[in-house]
Amino acid sequence: MNSPIHAEPKQKVDPDEHKLLMSFFGEFVSILDNKTIVSPSLLEGLAIVGLCAVCPEITFSDTVFCLTGQSHKYTRCEFEELISSLGGKAANSVSKKVNYLVVGSDGNPCWAYACYGRKVEKAVELRRAGHTIVIVHENDFHDAVLDQ
Repeated sequence: MNSPIHAEPKQKVDPDEHKLLMSFFGEFVSILDNKTIVSPSLLEGLAIVGLCAVCPEITFSDTVFCLTGQSHKYTRCEFEELISSLGGKAANSVSKKVNYLVVGSDGNPCWAYACYGRKVEKAVELRRAGHTIVIVHENDFHDAVLDQ
């Protein structure tokens, strides 16, 4: 008798992470086109530490950035040029080499329906596997640029 083939389980966002992601990304697709985080979940008693960085320390030299969603300030090309000018590198997709996943403040409409996109899912999967990748809001990225 042949034994069944066992496939590796797929990595999925658990219910607690789902709640945190919904709260975090809900700020990007808020009503009345307010694209700025006005009430961070951390201040409402929800801990988002461990998934999304709050006031992260961002370095540019020899680091790799990936952007998801739409930026209110830069085109993708401008985003890549800025990172390069500061000594970093821009990537089109999330991999073990990416240090920062920057979430554009204009978000992605599908986030309102609990579909976070492949880049966020991949970043969460890599973090679970022990790789260091920091998920940051675009505004924190801009603050880090100004600090250079």
